[in-house]
Amino acid sequence: MILAILKKQGWLKALLAIIGCGCLLSGCGFRTINQTVKGEFAQSSVIPLPTVQALGKGFSATQELVGNFQGKENPLLFQLESDGSKLVMVGLTSIGHRLITLEYQQEKLSAELSPLLPEQLKADYLLSDFLLAFANVKAIKSAFNGSAYQVAETAQDDIHTRIIYNKSKPIIEIKYDHADPWRATVQLKHLVYGYSLQIKTIEKQLL
Repeated sequence: MILAILKKQGWLKALLAIIGCGCLLSGCGFRTINQTVKGEFAQSSVIPLPTVQALGKGFSATQELVGNFQGKENPLLFQLESDGSKLVMVGLTSIGHRLITLEYQQEKLSAELSPLLPEQLKADYLLSDFLLAFANVKAIKSAFNGSAYQVAETAQDDIHTRIIYNKSKPIIEIKYDHADPWRATVQLKHLVYGYSLQIKTIEKQLL
């Protein structure tokens, strides 16, 4: 239902309507987060990340994400928009409630998270997983330069694999069934924290 509204009305207008309804139903109460995702913060809390430019030209996209942790699946619909320098990600439930809004620009992350989300769900990890899966590998290598992290890619039998290492130990494995991540079903497995994500891009348009 949400996807049909987004396609019919245009995603931004539709999201504003959906978000407004969600606030009325839930009372909002979002917690706001502002973080830096490079430098000391990145070394201590999250993998160093490439900039938005690593995603290429400006675009809007709709993605289905299914997270799995300890056998429990949680689906989300994400609407994304980038102008080439800023990335906005909005996560909605299947009935249209906004749970997550992320904005990433110039190495700064701002986020609003619904109180319905567990405390252990970190905005920087959501951003990190997305960028590591969809940014070009050259930009990821550049972001990792001087850190303990490395990235490697392989391809076999139409399955493309990207592995993130920390001090030569694999920590994240990402598999694609297409050479273009935006056309693939993306399977991301975090080998340290024990969760996995399946991401499918339903629609993508260049701006």
